[in-house]
Amino acid sequence: MVRTRSRQRRHHPRGDRRGRRPLGRRDGAGSQNCTIRLIVLRDGGSAATRQSVLDVFHRLGTTGEGIEQFRMVALDVPPDADLQQIRRLLEHGAAKEWWHWEEGCVTDAWRSTTA
Repeated sequence: MVRTRSRQRRHHPRGDRRGRRPLGRRDGAGSQNCTIRLIVLRDGGSAATRQSVLDVFHRLGTTGEGIEQFRMVALDVPPDADLQQIRRLLEHGAAKEWWHWEEGCVTDAWRSTTA
């Protein structure tokens, strides 16, 4: 998730009159990527199941990683991915009780999608 977070905002520290730079200042636009988190329920969130979830979403244009400790998958969704199809799959999997999901960092384009 650190890799995803690092793409969310660009950091460009600027010095003040004395050349001091503030820590954590954020300038510039975000990457327009979205972050979606899933808690994988199917098969107890096994490594194989987490990988199959990543593989399915990868076909729709996402990248991501699995986190064993939490049975979790974090998806990085770029703006050119099939947002409608990704949302449909997320909602379908939740209805089938394959996973629970939540939005981490999302864009207006993502918010405008409906299943």
